[in-house]
Amino acid sequence: AKAHPDILDSKNLNKYASKFKTSESGGKGQLLDGDPSYVTNDAALVKNLKLDFKVVYAGSETALIQAFRTAEKNKQWVIGYFYEPQWFLSEVPLKKVSLPTYTTGCDADAAKIACDYPVYDLNKIVSAKFAKSGSPAYNLVKNFNWTNDDQNT
Repeated sequence: AKAHPDILDSKNLNKYASKFKTSESGGKGQLLDGDPSYVTNDAALVKNLKLDFKVVYAGSETALIQAFRTAEKNKQWVIGYFYEPQWFLSEVPLKKVSLPTYTTGCDADAAKIACDYPVYDLNKIVSAKFAKSGSPAYNLVKNFNWTNDDQNT
């Protein structure tokens, strides 16, 4: 990404698709996903953003992480689905490719998705009884703040 900063915009991915070709991607760039049971929008994004990529599954999150490690070590091109917070980002600092901005409803039809993933907020939920208990443990939970950066390390 340092040598090609424009690659971080999905509009420019096709320009680099050939760099991501593998024996499994059928002449297209490989977009590596982890476990096929994970829910992603990647196949729809490839289709709807007209990307010259094929989604290929590493088989597991462990295999996906190893693919990123290997690519980093060998200075190879790799692009794939990942998320944060995730401890692995303290080992290999992946960069996010920007997708068209998420707006409410842009993901309503799974087959037509052409937008980024939504941002999820962490909700702290406790029972009403616990909240009213006066316990110092409740105050700890209420005041606890854990950022993505905290969780990435």
